[in-house]
Amino acid sequence: THYIMFDDSQAFVARYREAQLVIPGVEALYAMAASIVESELEAGSKVLVVGAGGGRELEALRDSQMQVTGVDPSETMLSTAAAYAGDAKLVHGTVAAVTGVFDAVLCLLVMHFVQDKLAFLRDIRARLRPGGLFLLCDVTFDDLHQFETIAEPFIRHARRHVADDLAKAAPDAIRRMPILSEAETMRLLRETGFRLVAPFFRGLWYAAWWSRAF
Repeated sequence: THYIMFDDSQAFVARYREAQLVIPGVEALYAMAASIVESELEAGSKVLVVGAGGGRELEALRDSQMQVTGVDPSETMLSTAAAYAGDAKLVHGTVAAVTGVFDAVLCLLVMHFVQDKLAFLRDIRARLRPGGLFLLCDVTFDDLHQFETIAEPFIRHARRHVADDLAKAAPDAIRRMPILSEAETMRLLRETGFRLVAPFFRGLWYAAWWSRAF
């Protein structure tokens, strides 16, 4: 699986959690994901967090009594995650580096960095038991016209929470990323063995879906 467009320099990583505040409702995203996991799974269930370097999923699940594993291809990002990990196991590498089968996988705000999304989702499905829970959040829009329409209110919202350079950085980066429409994302989920349960978050071009492996 090839990751692209991600700056894991010390300077960027130091501001990564701050940079996530540009996402409308970002705290609700992680809280809702943790609530779904805790509602659907018994204590002791095995949960894999893909792209765990920001630490927010690990922090949200820290008191959940789940067996949590976090994986991230960036050692620099994992060093940030360690501060929020609690008892979670941290793995350096891509999903392919993870062994075992899990009851749930969380992949929040990661897939837009991935070039080969089909292979990425297949790697996730291979590590999820039948009926297992998959929570995906990604950047999505139908076309560049829709993106540009959303960009100005996004930046205005972001400026309420972060410095101007961070507010402008996300749209600039997204313009260069391989973004899928929601319809394309749903098609890939079906193709790789997932059945949609329900959408569970939306904040402008950030959307999240709750699905199960079949």
